[in-house]
Amino acid sequence: MCDTRERYRRQWYQSYDSVSVEVFVKGTKGMPEGKVRTRFEERSLCLEVEDGHEDGPYRLVLALMGEIKPEETKVELLSTKVEMKLVKKEGGVQWSDLEEGQGTAGVARVMADGSSSAEAAAGGKKKKSP
Repeated sequence: MCDTRERYRRQWYQSYDSVSVEVFVKGTKGMPEGKVRTRFEERSLCLEVEDGHEDGPYRLVLALMGEIKPEETKVELLSTKVEMKLVKKEGGVQWSDLEEGQGTAGVARVMADGSSSAEAAAGGKKKKSP
């Protein structure tokens, strides 16, 4: 039987200017140089960890929902996880999901008053609770 579960748990969260992706791989902080490799492009990220697993290195490749600035990305190897902080190419934009094709509407600009670009396109009207 084929096991379709991910080898490592991952999570993501965002601010107006960045997206953080965490992959919970224990012991990466002490791994020799070159055992954890990353590659970032405007719409994708790739993480590869040589963890000694019988199935070979762990590889995560994501097509991102929005664009990032690859040259400003920061990677931190911690004792419990690999943390990647991606700087959004366009600040003030909220991604509906991390990966392209997973979310519903893509990206939305969040205005200073808390409204979104989708609300502005609809005439700026918000639904009010009764």
